[in-house]
Amino acid sequence: MNIKFNKKVVAFTAGLTVISSPLVSFAEEQQSVNNKQSTSLQVQGNTDQPQTTDEQALKSIEASFEEVDGRGGGTVDNKKVDSLQRSEGIHEETGTLTVPNNSNRTKRSLSPISPSTSSTINGVPFTEWIVPAGNDNIRPQNYMSPKYITIHETDNTSVGAGARNHAQYLYNQAVGNTDRAASWHFTVDDKEIYQHLPLNENGWHAGDGDGPGNRESIAIEIAVNSDGNYSKAVDNAKKLVAYLMKETGVPLNNIVKHQKWSGKICPANMINNGQWDVFVNSVEGYYNNLYQPKDDITGGWYEEAIRELNRRGIMIGEGNGVFAPNRAITRAEFAQLISNSLKLPAGDASFKDLNDANSTLRDGIKRTASAGIIQGRGDGYFDPNTPITREESAIIVNKALQYKGIWGPVVNLPFSDKDQIIYKEDVQRLYGLGIVRGKGDNQYDPKGTTTRGETATFILNMLQVIENGSVE
Repeated sequence: MNIKFNKKVVAFTAGLTVISSPLVSFAEEQQSVNNKQSTSLQVQGNTDQPQTTDEQALKSIEASFEEVDGRGGGTVDNKKVDSLQRSEGIHEETGTLTVPNNSNRTKRSLSPISPSTSSTINGVPFTEWIVPAGNDNIRPQNYMSPKYITIHETDNTSVGAGARNHAQYLYNQAVGNTDRAASWHFTVDDKEIYQHLPLNENGWHAGDGDGPGNRESIAIEIAVNSDGNYSKAVDNAKKLVAYLMKETGVPLNNIVKHQKWSGKICPANMINNGQWDVFVNSVEGYYNNLYQPKDDITGGWYEEAIRELNRRGIMIGEGNGVFAPNRAITRAEFAQLISNSLKLPAGDASFKDLNDANSTLRDGIKRTASAGIIQGRGDGYFDPNTPITREESAIIVNKALQYKGIWGPVVNLPFSDKDQIIYKEDVQRLYGLGIVRGKGDNQYDPKGTTTRGETATFILNMLQVIENGSVE
């Protein structure tokens, strides 16, 4: 499925780009978001609805737009993306149309006569059907950098007046000789989403001339056809808005009603039923569920240290937003972190069980051991996969500081279990520098394992002493 900017064809699927930004594909299933839309239009599964043809539906749509002036007052300042397209050598789709006499079509069609691509957005079928360029009342090709997303309702309850027939209507208008200025970017109903205009071109929908409604706003029409489920259409619109917020950077407070630009009571059902705030809050919920990073460190005492080491490229998570701050760290992992922190030179130290370590950690072991910062267990073994103790980690951090020429003061330890520390001087020096602290009950717990969160704190404190002379 291709969501278009006119600079390039942009997809709503993973792997393509939106103005050179990586896309995030929607999952096919998402957590439910509070949906409290209450209107009289919810008629899903109503088998008593009269049948209609597409032709009848299109006539009803055309009639509903007879008095619509989406452009509104004001001058027209044309900043054509067409010239940008020519200068950048953008590929044009094939397809030509005969230009009727006295029509507004001034350029050949750049879009196919039928929908070009289809896919899904969060499980909602999506079709990109960009209308042809040429009729400036429908696709003016004025460059736009979107700052707003404007929500409309079609105000057409006719049977069949859903997203696809609105797309067909706009296409017919674009290739015809209409002087009626009315166009928008997306139509959403209870079953699908259609795109009609590129996101970096404006449509005529807000009625404010060259104001920000028309010239800086992505327009979404929510279908209110009586054979559809209005609440479901609104829910589909929320998912689309959340996606557009992510890809264009439009903030939540710039999701606005059509009413903002022209004073028209639109979207009428949301306004009349007091549901606008519910809509915006639900969009925020979808956005947060879909895009806000979820991790297991936010709010933890170790968060600052972990994020800083991650920013420096020293420490990474385990994937899928998981850092596992409370997991015990192994000797091999600790050696790798010391190597990363100090940017140690290549080493040739070897151990009989080196290959027992994860292949990504072996180089760090060799570098740290060659620098004299870490040692094996004896008899040529390193024991890479055993969790490192708090005492061992203190020994290694102290040796890392000495490798950099820093010797902390030997101070008395306040811990009630200090006599259990075999290599007490290492802990004393780190305590004197403020690098290590005790645990609860005034204990150091020297034989306890060191967690990933504790390790991040140890190492960041060590780096601050190396770089600044003290722990910040």
